[in-house]
Amino acid sequence: MCLDGTLIASTRCAAPSEAGHDLWSSGKHKRHGGNIQVVTGPTGYPEWVSEVEPGSTHDITAAGNHALPRCIRPPPGDCRP
Repeated sequence: MCLDGTLIASTRCAAPSEAGHDLWSSGKHKRHGGNIQVVTGPTGYPEWVSEVEPGSTHDITAAGNHALPRCIRPPPGDCRP
Protein backbone atom coordinates (compact mmCIF):
# COMPACT_ATOMS: atom_id res chain seq x y z
CA MET A 1 0.00 0.00 0.00
CA CYS A 2 1.22 3.50 -0.82
CA LEU A 3 -0.31 6.83 0.18
CA ASP A 4 0.51 9.95 -1.80
CA GLY A 5 -1.01 13.38 -2.30
CA THR A 6 -1.14 15.47 -5.43
CA LEU A 7 -2.42 18.85 -6.52
CA ILE A 8 -4.97 18.84 -9.32
CA ALA A 9 -4.51 22.21 -11.03
CA SER A 10 -7.54 24.44 -11.54
CA THR A 11 -8.11 28.05 -12.56
CA ARG A 12 -11.79 28.14 -11.64
CA CYS A 13 -11.72 28.29 -7.85
CA ALA A 14 -10.88 30.91 -5.24
CA ALA A 15 -11.90 31.53 -1.66
CA PRO A 16 -10.32 33.77 0.96
CA SER A 17 -9.24 32.34 4.30
CA GLU A 18 -9.65 34.15 7.62
CA ALA A 19 -6.06 35.38 7.23
CA GLY A 20 -6.83 36.74 3.76
CA HIS A 21 -4.88 34.34 1.53
CA ASP A 22 -6.56 32.22 -1.15
CA LEU A 23 -7.39 28.75 0.22
CA TRP A 24 -7.12 27.16 -3.23
CA SER A 25 -3.63 28.53 -3.92
CA SER A 26 -0.79 26.09 -3.21
CA GLY A 27 2.34 27.85 -2.01
CA LYS A 28 4.36 24.68 -2.62
CA HIS A 29 3.29 24.38 -6.27
CA LYS A 30 2.78 28.12 -6.91
CA ARG A 31 -0.61 27.56 -8.57
CA HIS A 32 -4.31 27.06 -7.82
CA GLY A 33 -5.87 23.65 -7.41
CA GLY A 34 -7.23 20.96 -5.13
CA ASN A 35 -5.27 18.54 -2.95
CA ILE A 36 -6.29 14.88 -3.18
CA GLN A 37 -4.86 11.81 -1.48
CA VAL A 38 -4.52 8.48 -3.29
CA VAL A 39 -4.02 5.02 -1.80
CA THR A 40 -2.56 2.49 -4.24
CA GLY A 41 -2.10 -1.26 -4.00
CA PRO A 42 1.14 -3.16 -4.61
CA THR A 43 0.77 -2.86 -8.39
CA GLY A 44 0.27 0.92 -8.25
CA TYR A 45 -3.42 0.68 -9.12
CA PRO A 46 -5.46 3.36 -7.24
CA GLU A 47 -7.56 1.60 -4.61
CA TRP A 48 -9.03 4.74 -3.06
CA VAL A 49 -9.08 8.51 -3.79
CA SER A 50 -10.05 11.14 -1.20
CA GLU A 51 -12.41 14.04 -1.50
CA VAL A 52 -10.73 17.25 -2.61
CA GLU A 53 -9.25 19.69 -0.11
CA PRO A 54 -8.17 23.26 -0.95
CA GLY A 55 -4.70 23.48 -2.49
CA SER A 56 -3.31 25.26 0.57
CA THR A 57 -4.01 22.16 2.71
CA HIS A 58 -0.80 20.30 3.56
CA ASP A 59 -0.59 16.65 2.49
CA ILE A 60 -0.26 15.35 6.06
CA THR A 61 -3.40 17.27 7.11
CA ALA A 62 -5.38 15.97 4.14
CA ALA A 63 -4.11 12.43 4.76
CA GLY A 64 -5.08 12.67 8.43
CA ASN A 65 -8.55 13.90 7.53
CA HIS A 66 -9.30 11.33 4.84
CA ALA A 67 -6.87 8.48 4.21
CA LEU A 68 -5.29 7.52 7.53
CA PRO A 69 -8.56 6.76 9.35
CA ARG A 70 -9.32 4.24 6.56
CA CYS A 71 -5.83 2.71 6.47
CA ILE A 72 -5.06 2.28 10.16
CA ARG A 73 -7.05 -0.26 12.08
CA PRO A 74 -7.69 0.23 15.78
CA PRO A 75 -6.21 -2.41 18.09
CA PRO A 76 -8.45 -5.30 19.18
CA GLY A 77 -10.63 -4.63 22.23
CA ASP A 78 -8.47 -6.86 24.45
CA CYS A 79 -5.29 -4.97 23.50
CA ARG A 80 -5.59 -1.86 25.65
CA PRO A 81 -2.76 -0.11 27.50
